[in-house]
Amino acid sequence: MKKGSFERRSESFSLSTAAVATPSWGRRAGGGAIILTALSAVPDVLKHLGVDPSVVLAAAGIDPTRLQEPESSISYAAMGQLLTHCVALSRCQHFGLLVGARQGLSSLGVVGFLVQHSPDVGAGLKNLIAHMHLFQRGAVPTLSSQRESSRLGYTIYQHQVESAEQIYDGAMAICANILRALCGPGWKPTEVTFSHRRPADLRPYQEVFQAPLRFEADETCIAFPTAWLGQPVPGADPMLYRVLQRQVELLGGQHGAGLAASLRGVVRGLLVAGHCTAEEAAALFGMHRRTLHRRLKADGVTFDAVVDEVRAEVAQELLAEPTTPLDHVAATLGYAQPSAFTRAFRRWHGTTPARWRTATKPREAGIAAPPSSIEVPGRAAAMDDVQNVANGAVRAGGAAAIPHVLRELGADPNEVLTSVGLDLSLFDDPENPIPFTVLGRLLGACVARTGCHHFGLLVGQYGGPTSLGLIGLLLRLSVDVGTALRQVILYLHIHDRGGVATLSSQNGVARLAYTLYEPGIENSGQIADASMAIIRNILRFLCGPTWAATEVFFAHRRPADVGPYRRFFGAPLRFNAEQNALVFPAAWLEEPLPEANPDLHQLLLEEIRRRDAQSGTGFSTQVKGLLQVGLITGEHSVVEVAGMLAMHRQTLNRRLRAEGTTFEILLAQTRYDAARQLLANTDMPISQIARILGYADVTALSRAFRRWSSIPPAKWRGSARLPAEE
Repeated sequence: MKKGSFERRSESFSLSTAAVATPSWGRRAGGGAIILTALSAVPDVLKHLGVDPSVVLAAAGIDPTRLQEPESSISYAAMGQLLTHCVALSRCQHFGLLVGARQGLSSLGVVGFLVQHSPDVGAGLKNLIAHMHLFQRGAVPTLSSQRESSRLGYTIYQHQVESAEQIYDGAMAICANILRALCGPGWKPTEVTFSHRRPADLRPYQEVFQAPLRFEADETCIAFPTAWLGQPVPGADPMLYRVLQRQVELLGGQHGAGLAASLRGVVRGLLVAGHCTAEEAAALFGMHRRTLHRRLKADGVTFDAVVDEVRAEVAQELLAEPTTPLDHVAATLGYAQPSAFTRAFRRWHGTTPARWRTATKPREAGIAAPPSSIEVPGRAAAMDDVQNVANGAVRAGGAAAIPHVLRELGADPNEVLTSVGLDLSLFDDPENPIPFTVLGRLLGACVARTGCHHFGLLVGQYGGPTSLGLIGLLLRLSVDVGTALRQVILYLHIHDRGGVATLSSQNGVARLAYTLYEPGIENSGQIADASMAIIRNILRFLCGPTWAATEVFFAHRRPADVGPYRRFFGAPLRFNAEQNALVFPAAWLEEPLPEANPDLHQLLLEEIRRRDAQSGTGFSTQVKGLLQVGLITGEHSVVEVAGMLAMHRQTLNRRLRAEGTTFEILLAQTRYDAARQLLANTDMPISQIARILGYADVTALSRAFRRWSSIPPAKWRGSARLPAEE
C-alpha cells in the first residue's frame, strides 16, 4: 500500500485521545465502554501481519502503554472503528479472532482474578457474569445450563456497533481460553455458534476452537458438557478468593455487597438475552426461585426491584448514545412497546427519555465516557469481617497445627485446650487472634501433657507462607526473595503484635531474625522454636529445595536433646543467642519468584495497607518493637529509630507525646522487658546482657534493674525464671 493512501485512511479514522478513559483503581467502565486491556493483543497481531501498530494506535488516539492498564476503558464505537481499520490495513478478515485468541483471564482485570480463584468452574463463570459489567458496558456474557449441555455466550446490546462480528469473534476466543484455563487441557467445546455470516475461510476458526462451527445462528456462544461446571478450578486459592470478592464488592460499592449486588450483574445479562425471570436467575446461583426470593427479602429488596434498578441503569447507558433509537432501548430492556418503556422511564426520572436525552449533554460519537464517578463507600464497610489483632497477640494461623501434633503424640486436644480455658474452635479460623500470654500457657500445657520438649518445633514444621494469611500471599506474588521478605517484615505487625522480624545483609551473608518483644510470656522458647521452623519453611518455599541455612540462632537455653533441631534445620545451631535468627547466603535474596504477579501483588498490597490503616496499631507500639531489635543491633537512638520509620526525630517525638509517652520512657521499658527475657530464658552472663542492652557495665544495668524491680538482676534471675523454662 502506498504511503499516501495510508495517510488518507488514517485521517478519516482519527479519534480524540479522550476515547480512552483515565485509569484508576476502584473506578469502573462508563456506559457503552469496555476495559482497554481487551485490546492488549492488538499490537502483537498487527506486527504479526506486517502492520506498524504505533501508526494505527496513534491514529486512534491510543497510547500503547495504556493497553496494559487494567482500568483504562474505550468506547465500543471507538473499538469498532479501530478493528475496522485493522482489518482494512492487514487484509485479515479474522483479525478479531486472532486478538481474542491471545487473551484470557488476565485481560479481565480483578474480575479475571476472581474467576481464576473461584472454587469451581460454575462459580467462576457465575462470577464472570455477575461482575463483568464493572468493566464493560454495552455487552454482557451469558450462561445457560440444561442437564447435559451449557452455553457460555456474549451479546452486544450497544446499538449499531461497527465491526460487531470482529468483537464477537474475539469474545468467543477469549471465552474459549477462559474455559480452558478453568477446566484444564482436557476441556473441549461441543459446538461454537456465531450470529454473523459464515466467513470465506474457516480454518482459523477451526484452529482456535477445535469444535463444530455454526454461523448465522440465533446467538453467539460456546456449548460444552454441563458436567464441567462442577469441576474444581486448579490452583484456586480460597484466601485470595475472599480478598478478590471484597475488591469486586468495593468496585461495585454503590450497590453494596452480597447476593443482591451479584444479582444485578446477572439480571443485566438476562435482560439482554431476553429471558429475565426469577427462575433463570436462581438457576445461575444454584438455588430454587423461592430461596432467591427469601434471601433477597432478608436483604430488604425484591427481585422485581432489582430488575427495575438495572433497567433504569442500562436505559441511561443506551440513551447516552444520541443515535440509539428509543425502540431499540425499549426492546433491549424487555418492553413490548416504546410507550411502556417511556412510562417506566418517567417513573424513574420524572421525565421522558427524549427530554432526558436532550437535557443530558450528549457525548461525542465514538468517545468513551469516563469511568464512573460514583463514590465507592468507605472501605471500612467492606472490612467488617476482619478481626484486628490486639497488642500482644498473634493470629491463630501460625499455631493451627497444635491440635494435630497433640493427636500425633497421643494426647486429646480438647482436654489440653480446656485445661487452659480455650476451646478447640479457636483454630477453626486462622484469622482468630490469640494473646501471646495465652499461647505460651497453651504450649506449656502441651509440653507437660506430651512430655515432648520440642513441641513448638513440631508445630512450626507444619507452617509456612499460609501461616501468615494475606502477608503470606503477598510474599508469594513478589518479584524476588528479598522483596518478599522485606514486605513481610514491613507488615508483620498486622499478623503478629508481640514480635518483630528484621533482615540484614552484609559481606554476602543474610540474617533473617525474629524477636519477641511482648514481656512476661511463659514458654517463649517454644514460641521461638515454632517461629524459626515457620521461617525456615518460608525460605525453603521461596528459594526451592536447594536452599539451606548456614547457621541457626536461638535466644533460649540449649535443650537436653538437640537431635530434632539438627534433623529439621540441617545446619549448625547456636543457643543462648541474642536473638532468634537464620543465616544464609545473601545471593538468595536476588532469586526471582515463579509466582510473581505485579497486578495481583498490587491488589493485595492495597488490601493489606487498608487493614493496616484500620488495625489501630499504636505508634508507640511500633516504636517499641523497633527498639527491641535496635537494642540487639546497637541502633536504638532516637535518630536511628526515626530513620527506620522514614521521619524526622521531631516528628517521632511529637507523635509519641500525642500518645502520652516519650522516647526515653519507651527505651527504658524496652530495656527492662529485654533484660527480663534474657535473664529468664538464657544462661547468658549478666555482663553480656548489660553490653547487649547498651549499658557501660554490670553496675549500670544493676542500678537500672533495681530501679525497675527493686531487686538486682542476679536475684531476679534466681527467683523469677519462668517455671516451664527451668
